[in-house]
Amino acid sequence: MSAILLAVRSLAVTAHAVWLGGFTFYSGVVLWAVHDEYGSLDAGRITQRVTDWLNAIGVGAVVLWWAVAWLDRGRGPRLARRILPGLLALTTALLGFLIADHLVLDRRLEVHGLSGFYTHHRVYLLASTAQWAANLLIIPAALRIWQGDERRGPGISGPEADPTRRGGP
Repeated sequence: MSAILLAVRSLAVTAHAVWLGGFTFYSGVVLWAVHDEYGSLDAGRITQRVTDWLNAIGVGAVVLWWAVAWLDRGRGPRLARRILPGLLALTTALLGFLIADHLVLDRRLEVHGLSGFYTHHRVYLLASTAQWAANLLIIPAALRIWQGDERRGPGISGPEADPTRRGGP
């Protein structure tokens, strides 16, 4: 395995851990404490700022994962090589939706306050949950692709060196 491939994989996994871990911890722990301590509008303002950072981290993570998918395109079992890009396409589309919808929700709060906000916010929460679930599956899909790496000898790389690969590309 090349040093570049190892570096890109490591960066993708690290960015993914920060993104997914940050989202999980914020939504599972911090959000509840913030809502208990402050009113809904103040808690919402804090959440707006945190969400902006989580989305920015998510963009970086997704870019790195697409680089990994490209670099690993000839490695591992065919099914895993199809599942990973599918999950990446799903999480990329959801991230794009969430970023755009976040702007809509922000404007809605500015203009209308909380009136009608929660109905629209439910869609945002459902998309966030779907993205979280897709992100949970990215690591096992990548690990399945990477599983054959330890079986290759030093200096041997590429699809022709993968003993688990069956059939064509």
